[in-house]
Amino acid sequence: MRGLLSIALVFAFVLASTGASAQHAPGAPDSPGEHRDPTKPSPGATIPERAEPPVEAPVPPDDIPPIPVVPQPPPGPPPGPPPKPRLPITQLESTTSITFDHRYHFDWHWQILMLPERVLELAFLPISLLVGAVDRYRLDRRLGALLSVDNIGVKISPRFKFSLGDGAGAGLWIKRTGLISWRSQLRAGGIVRFDLDWQAELEYQHALLFPGGRGLRTRAYIERDKNQRFYGIGSATVESDRRVLEVYEQGALLEVDLQGIDSFATSGVAQLGLRRQHLTPGVSTMDPSVMIGDTVAPPPGFDITATYVDARLVGRYDTRDTNGRPTRGISLEGSALGRTDVTGKDLSATTLTAAARLHLPILREHRVLVLTLAGAAALPLFPGDDKPLDSLAMLDRTNLRGYDRERFRDLYAIVASAEYRFPIYEYLQSRIGLDAFTFFDAGTIWGRESFSIDPLRYSLGGGIRGAAETKLIFQTTLGWSPEGLQFNIGVESVL
Repeated sequence: MRGLLSIALVFAFVLASTGASAQHAPGAPDSPGEHRDPTKPSPGATIPERAEPPVEAPVPPDDIPPIPVVPQPPPGPPPGPPPKPRLPITQLESTTSITFDHRYHFDWHWQILMLPERVLELAFLPISLLVGAVDRYRLDRRLGALLSVDNIGVKISPRFKFSLGDGAGAGLWIKRTGLISWRSQLRAGGIVRFDLDWQAELEYQHALLFPGGRGLRTRAYIERDKNQRFYGIGSATVESDRRVLEVYEQGALLEVDLQGIDSFATSGVAQLGLRRQHLTPGVSTMDPSVMIGDTVAPPPGFDITATYVDARLVGRYDTRDTNGRPTRGISLEGSALGRTDVTGKDLSATTLTAAARLHLPILREHRVLVLTLAGAAALPLFPGDDKPLDSLAMLDRTNLRGYDRERFRDLYAIVASAEYRFPIYEYLQSRIGLDAFTFFDAGTIWGRESFSIDPLRYSLGGGIRGAAETKLIFQTTLGWSPEGLQFNIGVESVL
């Protein structure tokens, strides 16, 4: 018994010694010298799991209505059209793709019209590069700042002309705005060709001068052309008949609007002019001069000085969306010109002209088909008088773009044209751009001979035109006819 009690005392002493040393060892993590948070458990201690009290569901008050149960749709595909299948990432549609107008039908026969676009883009690539350089380096603003004097409102505009028949020429316009009022403009200019033919003119216009918004325009000019073409009169002339005239002319013109500014689709002008003209044998190193007694008879009024009084009425009906770059609409124009000599020469005539032009949008992005039908007739004003040369109907590069200037002259003429236009360049957001075009012209002229479409005169070709919405700035045309090629460039733009 005493032995068991001794063993128990020894065992109790050992346990007491071991617990004291574990609680007060210096440098231990839970030593009082380390200021340990007494709420933290000691290392190696086992944290007993704390039993969470059960959470009772809230009981809604009696005054809150119960939430209605929404019936779920039966399993299966949703009603309506089937969803669009998801494409692999390599076939996803681009977010910048062009949205096509479904009003236009892209059938194969319409796609044929787009084939000439590639040819013209390559043919006129230098012009496209030049316009791109102007766009990139803003040459238009730099030249405009250089050639304008803002404090007096003067601007300078270049004029340039080149053709295979006339040669090349250059000139300028000097414009002064606000001379009398902010609606007025005075401009003076001229052009000189390399063969020393020249023209000078002075123009003044005043918008809204008369009641109803009618404007006034006046023009005075002087011109000398030593090698104006003359093939004779009639439809049976040939290329070997080409002769040259020298034309020296001075004139003045007054023009007044017939309708006011509030007329949108219809308009018209009345013109009254005085013109002095002298026709003599021309000078050219390539073509013979017009001479009396030649196989090609000289025109009426040759080798005399005639002074004409001109009176003209012009009426127009225009529903096009713009003037410079139209995409749809129709334009009609008719005119009547009475001309007579006032110095006793038997020269007089009445010239009637009419033209209809239809613009049809056929493809996207302002691709337009332009259809034109025009005609002219020279009628006697006084019995027994000869008709002046400038009063005759004419077919030349203005309406048959593959022929020489002043190519065919006679009493009556009719011409039709089909032209396809498409844009190739847009200058920033200014609505000014380049449009390329292809064309086919056909016409006939008669008077001395009876009417016949044999031979039918025709030409085809293409070109580039630079235009704003308000006006045409320049145009380049390359036309072919059975008589050869004609290439023309005309520039007249405000910088």
